[in-house]
Parts: sequence; C-alpha cells; structure tokens
Amino acid sequence: MTEVEVRDVTAPDAPEVTDITDSDDRIEGQAEARSTVFIYAGDDKLAELEAEDGKFSAPVENLAAGNELSVYAVDEAANKSEAVTVTVKDGTAPAVPEVSAVAVGATAVSGKAEAGAVVRVFAGDEKIGETASGVDGLFEVKIPQQASGKELVVTATDAAGNKSGARTVKVGEGQGAAVEPTYIDGILVANKKYGLPPSYAPGVDPTAQSALNRMLADAAKAGHDLSIISSYRSYSYQKDLYNRYVATHGEEQAKRFAALPGHSEHQTGLAFDLGGTESEGDWLSGSFGDTPAGKWLASNAHEYGFIVRYLKGKEAITGYIYEPWHFRYLGVENATAVYNSGLTLEEYLGISGR
Repeated sequence: MTEVEVRDVTAPDAPEVTDITDSDDRIEGQAEARSTVFIYAGDDKLAELEAEDGKFSAPVENLAAGNELSVYAVDEAANKSEAVTVTVKDGTAPAVPEVSAVAVGATAVSGKAEAGAVVRVFAGDEKIGETASGVDGLFEVKIPQQASGKELVVTATDAAGNKSGARTVKVGEGQGAAVEPTYIDGILVANKKYGLPPSYAPGVDPTAQSALNRMLADAAKAGHDLSIISSYRSYSYQKDLYNRYVATHGEEQAKRFAALPGHSEHQTGLAFDLGGTESEGDWLSGSFGDTPAGKWLASNAHEYGFIVRYLKGKEAITGYIYEPWHFRYLGVENATAVYNSGLTLEEYLGISGR
C-alpha cells in the first residue's frame, strides 16, 4: 500500500484588521490560527508575530493619518495570504482654538485653529455661528451681537470629525478703554495715531464698493484685470493678522506694513488691497506700482474716489512703507483734491500719522 502525503497548499484568508488611528499604539485583528502575521509600512517591516489563537496585537508607534499599512499572514505550510491594505485614520483632536477678545457690539469671533477645521461658536446650548478656518488656520465667525459678560464657547472639528476642547471667552472682557472714530473735514481717519473701537464693524461700505466695481470694470476695458486681495477686516481679525506678522517678521518690521488692531484702514470698510491678475508675483509689493495695472490705478483711481494711501518716500509721515496696492475711498471730490496736491492724507489734512 502506497502512502500519499497530502500537503497544505491553501493560502490562509487575508487578515481582518481593526480600524486604526494615528493616536493608537497597537494594530489588532484576526488571522488564521498559528499563522505568522506580517505588517509593513511601505518597505519597512513594523511587526512580525504569531496569531496563536487566531488573534494578533502588535505594538506600533509614530503612525500618521493617511499612512497605508500592508498586512498579510503566512501559515505553517508557508502559504501566504493576500495582503490587506489599511489606511491610518485621523484620530487626533484639533488643539483648542485660540480666540481673540470679543468686544461689546462685535459681530464676529476671530482667532486661529487647525487649518480647514470647522469652527463653531455657542452661546449656551445655541450655536450662533460657524465657519471653516483658512489654510493659515485663521477664522472669523459671524455672530449676532451679544450682551456684555455673555460667555461664548468656541470649538473646532476637523475633517475626520475629531472635536477639540472648548475655549470660553466673555464678551467685553479685555477690550480696553473706549475709542471713538475720528472725522477730520468729514473724512474718517484711521492711522497709527487715530484709532477705531473694537465695536466699530461696518463691513464694506456699499458706496465704496460700487465705486470700486466701476473702477475695476474700466480697468479691464483698458486691459488691466484686477483682483481684490483684501477689503474689510474686523478689529479681532486685524489683531490676529498683526500678531501673526509679528511672530514671522518681528515687531519692528511688522509695524512698518501692518496696522495694530483698531488702527487699520480696512476696519473702516473704505480700503481695498488690489493686484493685477497678470502679475501675481507683484501682489502686496512695491513692484506693483511699476506694473501697467499699478500705473493705471495710480493715475486714474481718484476719478472713482480713491487714493493711493501710502505714497513712496512718505514712511516718516504715514508710518507705513510704500503700498501701491492699498486704495482708500474718499469720494471723487476729496480724492481728486488729495491726488492733485501730491500729498499724503495726513499732510493734506494737517494731522499726525505717528
């Protein structure tokens, strides 16, 4: 009688792997009993272990969301299963949002959170506003005006649904002494000396916006396609922006091109930063003044009620570097008078800019 050896040539089933996140420190799952489980990240072997009773649990570290892991099993007869690919999920909650002071009368809450996170603001159990933070993490959530002393709770939720801890701010806390807007000869002034209160939040002035639309349309007819880089900014948004510039450039440099909160013309709703679509490399740069679009604006903006606010060689007067992209609406009569004088607004009004 001839004996025949029956060999095991059947590959084990692919392992079943429990969902894993970047906050986990083990990979767990099931595989054929007594098979050896191999776990790889690309060409790097993370683990090799036996599934004694059909279960396995391997320690891992430094996993990042989006990493792909390959897991397969080899049985005692050296048959190899198909590999299963497991993607590491984002299981890390965003950091608690940084939130600026909320002034009495404010219509926005601003700050910084994880980039792309959905930021929500609650007053008690009621959600009163939400928005997505930008690629730089900055956010500004529009809210109804809240009473002084009202506690607001701010959270951030990332794309994977992970929710941060809560930040609580009290309306009116830390907003400082009251400041009243300053008008000189009927012109609202916002510069390094004259400020605006945190509660001053008019949004973009509709008359200025209408004039800007006409100017952009006529510029396009003249062959200059222009984009609005920046317009209205709230007090709190300017505070976050200024602090970011200080962190990047240092305060001495930052204050040459960025305004302190409450001292930005953008808070008036009458200022616009413009740039040519054909020369984005010149955006927010002195070189914009040498481009065809920049020259056209400098020569024609007053006809629509705008002036180049910060002129070349006038930093000692205005406190700011030459900004050929920054246009302030004064109305046609005032803008034409300032343009024809060749003076800065400070010189024209006879006021200090420092």
